[in-house]
Amino acid sequence: MFKMELGFNPYDKKNEAFDSYNLDRRANFLNSFKLAAGHIFCYNGDPRRKISSMKHTSRLDEVLDANIANNADSYFYVNGGRKQYAINTISCCFVDIDAGRDSSGNYLPSKEVMKFKQDALDTINNFAVKPSWVVDTRNGYQIYWILDDESRTLINKTTWNGIQKKLVNYFGGDARAIKINQIYRVPYTWWRKCWEKKAPYFTSILTGSTGQSINVKDLISALNGQPATVTIVPNASRTFVIPADLTGALSLVATVSQSQDCDELVCVFKASGANRVVTFSTGFASAGTLTVLSGKSGSVSFVFNGTAFVEKCRALEA
Repeated sequence: MFKMELGFNPYDKKNEAFDSYNLDRRANFLNSFKLAAGHIFCYNGDPRRKISSMKHTSRLDEVLDANIANNADSYFYVNGGRKQYAINTISCCFVDIDAGRDSSGNYLPSKEVMKFKQDALDTINNFAVKPSWVVDTRNGYQIYWILDDESRTLINKTTWNGIQKKLVNYFGGDARAIKINQIYRVPYTWWRKCWEKKAPYFTSILTGSTGQSINVKDLISALNGQPATVTIVPNASRTFVIPADLTGALSLVATVSQSQDCDELVCVFKASGANRVVTFSTGFASAGTLTVLSGKSGSVSFVFNGTAFVEKCRALEA
């Protein structure tokens, strides 16, 4: 069971990346990936700018020093490779879940993020296959399932990509952050993003994380046939929702607190493997469904009436 309580204030500037406990916990985390060639770390070259070149290193102390002394954000390549073609052994599956931003593109207040985290943690704790690690970040969680030795010999990139998409669907994760050469944050470092002008946040590993590896067959079994619930927050005059290919049933929930009269919502789906059913749930005027044929696409357009999204039209590829 993962617990939300950190035991310290993540905004307290006295938190130390080189604290002995944090050093040990971080080392256990990194060692659990069992990368033959070791980890590749990176950090932003100009922390003041959102877009800047990344500096790469195999030295953990270098990336920690950059995080502390230069206000850089510290990352590592989850599967140990900078280029997708260079990754021959897959060490884990993972997903990033994020509270998102408000209608103006700003990060949500801490109170709202905490509520999001509690709901997310309920979903994590109720999932059939316990994650190996859950890392707490400023805006959400980064979740890892470390693969055991058997799984690393069995899994290929096609199967792995399918699992990643299902994890995004199940947990409402960030579909942009599931590449095989993805970078995630090094735990027990400061979340900076100086260009956002937000207070630094000290990331950490949640209590309940053991680093225990899992068998990929169990993860596939837990995800197959599971209806995924995805929550969207339409906050523009026109919002497009294009989730990853459907690999199971999907329930779509719309949070309408930031929607305005006559806002449009367009949802586009593609089914993979079999016919897939999409259910339009909370936030929609009528709890209808859409059946998308295997290998085909379908779309539905809605307009906001001040209370909920009302269907305007739909189109299905024959």
